[in-house]
Amino acid sequence: MQSLLKNSLVSPFTLGISHGAAFGAAFAIVVLHAGTPQISALRTSAADLVMINSIVLTTVCAFLGSMMTTVAILLLARIKKLSSQAIILAGIALSSLFVSGTILIQYFSNEVELASIVFWTFGDVARSNWKEIGITALCALPVTIYFFLKRWDLNALDSGDDIARSLGVHVDRLRLMGMILAALIASIVTAFHGVIAFLGLLAPHIARRFVASNHALLIPMSCIIGAILLLLADTAGRTIIGSGTLPVGVLTSFMGAPLFLYLLMRGKNV
Repeated sequence: MQSLLKNSLVSPFTLGISHGAAFGAAFAIVVLHAGTPQISALRTSAADLVMINSIVLTTVCAFLGSMMTTVAILLLARIKKLSSQAIILAGIALSSLFVSGTILIQYFSNEVELASIVFWTFGDVARSNWKEIGITALCALPVTIYFFLKRWDLNALDSGDDIARSLGVHVDRLRLMGMILAALIASIVTAFHGVIAFLGLLAPHIARRFVASNHALLIPMSCIIGAILLLLADTAGRTIIGSGTLPVGVLTSFMGAPLFLYLLMRGKNV
């Protein structure tokens, strides 16, 4: 997403795509009755606190919520030709919109549904089972391969749209398809695990410290670093609290928020 929109502050969280997916998942839980908690949803010590009655329905609703944000961002970026800073502001506005929508759904939900939504927004991987891991892997693997095959197009895009077009890159098609696929992965992850903030912002910036901006190396390195960061955050959450686990989304927010502020203060290099 950072390469497609040419903005180093971009991630599914900062653009509001994760919040849109969370709104879709909340809609499926309450309105379509796709998920119900088995026991107290205010603890995350077990992997099966929330049972998904319909994995497909929850994922589809999450994807539709994320796509609403993606389409809005692409339309604003293309039609209104917003600057990089304006795109981030638009993402913040969309995040606020979907958070408000989620709160509205919570207001009209009963206690069981409310507990399920609150648990969902924690952002935690402790609830995963092999079925969900398998679905996520089946979706993430071909998308990762697609972006890796488009590595030279992404390198050209870093030099500007005009230069990329002169090199034979279909810029609009690449940007549209890339954002849709990235939103698909974000929606699936959010549908299964809630909002895990800033991980998509942290991993590429750390990877660039090692391999610069060559996407042939940057894409696999970002995947590896993202996995390591998630594993470390989850491990820390399990050791900080003796009983149960601290939601991994809390720890990634603590890691990502300072980086986000640092990038904002750099200003001219964003």
